[in-house]
Amino acid sequence: MEVDKQPDSPSKIARTAKEPLVDKCLELQQALVDMANKLQKVENNNKAALEKKILLEQVVEDLIFKVGAVKQVGTSPITKLQNKKSSPRNSTKNF
Repeated sequence: MEVDKQPDSPSKIARTAKEPLVDKCLELQQALVDMANKLQKVENNNKAALEKKILLEQVVEDLIFKVGAVKQVGTSPITKLQNKKSSPRNSTKNF
C-alpha cells in the first residue's frame, strides 16, 4: 500500500474547504425550490378560495333578493272583491 507523502497542494486544500460550502449552497437551493413550490400551491389555493367566496357572495345576494321579492307577495291589503270570494257567508247554496 502506497501512502501519498506529498504535502497537500493549496488548490486541494481550497477544494476541500469549499466542499462543505458547495454542499450547503446546494441544500439551501433545494430548500428554496421546495418553498417556492409550496408558496405556489398556497397561492393557487387562495385564488380558488377567493373565487369560491365571490361566487358564494353572489348566490347569497341572489337569495336575499329573491326572499325580499317573496316577502312582497301577499302584503297588500285585501280588496273587497277578494273578501267576497273568500267569505263563507257569501255562499249561495240552497238545501
